[in-house]
Amino acid sequence: MRQAVEVATARHVAGFKTFDSFRKQGCVDTRDQPGWFDCYYNASFAPAQGMAKVTVNAKGRFKKADAGYLFQDLGAMPDTRVLK
Repeated sequence: MRQAVEVATARHVAGFKTFDSFRKQGCVDTRDQPGWFDCYYNASFAPAQGMAKVTVNAKGRFKKADAGYLFQDLGAMPDTRVLK
């Protein structure tokens, strides 16, 4: 899962390489797309050298495939407990 989210994030965030931490918080079956799971996760990363660490709570849709996980981004919110 982490790798699928890192690949998608690298496409959208300039300078992104890898997460400092990634933690799956839980998953549920989707009702509208069999075989897919909606999962919540927490990820921390520094988007560019010299910038502050950013931590987000996010939700994604995942499906296990032969080459790894397929991923659809369902949104992220800053983790305000970390940003205080």
